[in-house]
Amino acid sequence: MLKEVLSSGFGVRSKRVRTPKIRSAVAGKRVTPNIGRAMIQEKIREKAKELLEKKVVDVIIGFGEGILPLRATPLFVRSLEEADRLVWNSFCENNLSTYLHKLSQF
Repeated sequence: MLKEVLSSGFGVRSKRVRTPKIRSAVAGKRVTPNIGRAMIQEKIREKAKELLEKKVVDVIIGFGEGILPLRATPLFVRSLEEADRLVWNSFCENNLSTYLHKLSQF
C-alpha cells in the first residue's frame, strides 16, 4: 500500500487508500477512523527519512500543513529534519506529479 502511494508518478495510477468504516455508537452513523491515516503518515515519514539518509533521492515531494485551514500544500523535503513535516490526511488532494517537470529543469 505504501509502495503504491510513494511510487505514484507519470503513467502510474495510485490506488486510493481505503480505511475501514465502522459504526459509531451515536446514532449508528458510519465514521472513518483516523488511525489508518496516522499509520500511513508515519510510514511515509520513515520511508522518506530512509531514502534521504541512504542518499537514494535528493528531494521528496509530499504534502505539508498548509497556512490556510483545511488545506495541505506541496512540501519539498531535502533533509531528515524536514521529513517530520510530511502529512497524510484527507486534505492531500493535489496532484504532486505536476512538480516533477518543474524540478527536472533545475
